[in-house]
Amino acid sequence: MDSLSNQGVATFAIDDRVVRVRTPDEATAAVLARLLPAYAVDATTLGNDAVHRLDFVDDSWLVTEAGGECARFSTLIDAYGALEWLVACELLRALPPFIHLHAAGTDTDRGAVLALGASGAGKSSLALHWSMSGHPVFGDDTVLLGDDGVAHPFRRLFDVHCDRLDEYEDAVGCELAALVSDGDAWFDPAIRSGWAAPAPVVRVAVVRFESGASFSMMPMSRPNMLAALSASVMPTGLAASRAFDRLVHICHEAETLEVVFGDSRRAAEELSSFS
Repeated sequence: MDSLSNQGVATFAIDDRVVRVRTPDEATAAVLARLLPAYAVDATTLGNDAVHRLDFVDDSWLVTEAGGECARFSTLIDAYGALEWLVACELLRALPPFIHLHAAGTDTDRGAVLALGASGAGKSSLALHWSMSGHPVFGDDTVLLGDDGVAHPFRRLFDVHCDRLDEYEDAVGCELAALVSDGDAWFDPAIRSGWAAPAPVVRVAVVRFESGASFSMMPMSRPNMLAALSASVMPTGLAASRAFDRLVHICHEAETLEVVFGDSRRAAEELSSFS
């Protein structure tokens, strides 16, 4: 049994890839493990593939990657967020050759609906509303695309603002597998609608939240959608150039839309509804 099998280690695995984070104590490791619960495993049963570190040094939190690069954070919640993203990226790279889209998504009785947009465009709010209303979700930030435009989930917790949870009377009282700090929370959709099974993409929208805006849902041309999809491809998966045929397939097979909204609940309902 290796020395990392004792206190203060959070271990994650997907397929044959194992990622470990060494922490100051068991409690800190346990919280980190709760941020990626679908991939957290027993640290005592696996080998020592990659080890990152979290340390408290000079009144700040130091995150050291396995390769030696370091970053310093003033709060533990920020350090947790950096480590969660670091581990998530390593797990994503271990998956088969999927396209990794910066997107939110849900499953409907017609198929998968995806929402593209920059950070702050409202993807997490849409995903939260989908989950709370009973629609299985693919994710709020990362969705995997396989052959022929089939969406697959990557089971990361949602990073949402507490105000969004307050819209639901019993949400904050649930077992969230969450951290809450400065108004931010981590939400586990497994306690609500659950994670979606693989499904073909039937609708994809470029979304944008604007405070006070009326809801608008307009068709988007296929060339513009292809550009938006290409810009949303993350560097952890199949490169955009190699993914081109799959993205073209989605543009031709799915309904392509541009959506502006000021009410995320209504936008989630409209995007997941079909006449």
